[in-house]
Parts: sequence; C-alpha cells; structure tokens
Amino acid sequence: MKISHLIAGLALILANPIHAVTYSDPPYDFANNAFHDRPALMRPVDVDGDDTLTLDLVVIFIQLDGFGYIGQDASFIYDRYFNTGFSGNNTAKYLEKASHGRVSLRPAVETQGLVNDGIVIVDGGSAADGALTYPEWRRLGLNLADDFIDYRYYDDPVHGGDGDGRVSERELAIVVIVGDTIPGVQRKGGQNSGVADPDRDHNGVKLNRSVVLIGNLDLNIAPTHEFMHQVYGHTDLYGYAIGNWDIMGGIRGTSAFTKLLLGWTEPTVVSRDGWYTPVSYTHLTL
Repeated sequence: MKISHLIAGLALILANPIHAVTYSDPPYDFANNAFHDRPALMRPVDVDGDDTLTLDLVVIFIQLDGFGYIGQDASFIYDRYFNTGFSGNNTAKYLEKASHGRVSLRPAVETQGLVNDGIVIVDGGSAADGALTYPEWRRLGLNLADDFIDYRYYDDPVHGGDGDGRVSERELAIVVIVGDTIPGVQRKGGQNSGVADPDRDHNGVKLNRSVVLIGNLDLNIAPTHEFMHQVYGHTDLYGYAIGNWDIMGGIRGTSAFTKLLLGWTEPTVVSRDGWYTPVSYTHLTL
C-alpha cells in the first residue's frame, strides 16, 4: 500500500467519524409482541406465584368395536405423555426440558381405571360406522368421559380455576385419541376450538373450548405439537426459517424464538456498546 493511499484513507475517516449506535431507551421489550395480544391462551396462570406452571392434562382414549389395540393401554399412553422416567421422549419431558424447569405436566383428577393417572379409556362402540368429522370425534370423547371427570374441580378457585362456570385451556388441557386405523382420521392429529356441545352441562360446567385429537399413539412429536397449540395458542411455523429449528415447524426441537415467546428464557438485550455474554442455548430434541 502506498503512503499516499494510507494518508487518503485516514483523512476520509477523520472527515467522516464513526458514530456510536443509538439504542432504544428504555431497551426494547422482546416479550411485547403481537402474539401476547391474543386473549387467554398464551401463558397459563401461575397458581402459586413461584414463576413455575403446573399444567393439568386428561387424555381420553376412545376404543371402538372391531379395532385392535394391541399394547395400546393406559400405561402406554401414560408413558407418552406423563412419565418423566420413560426411556423415550414424551410431552412431560419436553415441557420440563424446553422450559428449563418452568413448566411441568400433571395427570388430571379422574376416576376411570387407575384413579388419577390422567387417562380415561371410553367405549365408543360402533361410532366409526358414522363417518364422524374431527370435531364430532372430539365431542364424542368429551361426552363419553363425563362420568369419570369432575370438571368442576378445575373451575374451582381453590384448585386454580377462575370460577366462571366453564373449564378453559388455562385450567385443563384435554386430548382425545382415536387410533389411526379409523377411516378418515389422519395419523398426526390436530386441534379444534369450540367442539363441545354449548348446551351440554358437563358436571356443572361448560366445555366450549379447544380439544386436541390424536390419531397415532406412536408419534411423539404430534401430541406435543398439538398440546402447544392448545395450551399456549402457539402458531404453526411451517414455511418459516425458524420452523427448521422448532417443534411448531414439525422438527424435533425448540427454537430460541419459542422459548422467548413463552417466557422460557430471558433475552440478552443490547442496550449500549460493550461486551455481552448471551444466555447459552442448548438445542432440545424430542
């Protein structure tokens, strides 16, 4: 490099000094986004005020005439939702790990089979002959399980409910399972809102809320993906780059975006020039 070029470069820098970046004051609140304006669903109530959430879940398994359910019993379902000691992955382990201990899953109070294991197996008889729609399968499961679940328990303020006469996603998560051998039922499943009969009294409360339908008990991504829709109102991330790292994009993982969105991690906000040590991120697989 010629001396003349160096002198010209220094002159240019001196003539156009580099200015420090202007940061927002107060620092940007990354939790303040459009997602959190959605009513009711995003963050279930922290009942005891310790910044951890215990989510209650009941799984209703509809068994039908003429279909084999070899090995698909209450213990099989329990392992795939609740058993944190299960050798494989499941929804409870996902929530505990992804939230860094902020969220735990608890079996709902119910009286069918093994009491309070959160699993209710009901007899659907010949319902498969009726070519039910997805919402109708969900409604059937809710109605058949009425005798085994005291929904008033979850609306009671003593147990964290709001006493408004209905059981919402904040108070109890509900999954209905129908085997994927049933005609017209897809393997993975999905979620619908407002599937309960609005005129039906479910042991003293209404259940006009969202319910997950799962068609294949062996899939451990779909149950958790749909659970995230129901309890947190989280949207699908298919087609977005972040979806390549996230369970909401159909991938066995949890992105920093989802963790930030749900309050499972705190961002390192750059508020002035300097050295920062970001919160470490460990990619979680399911």
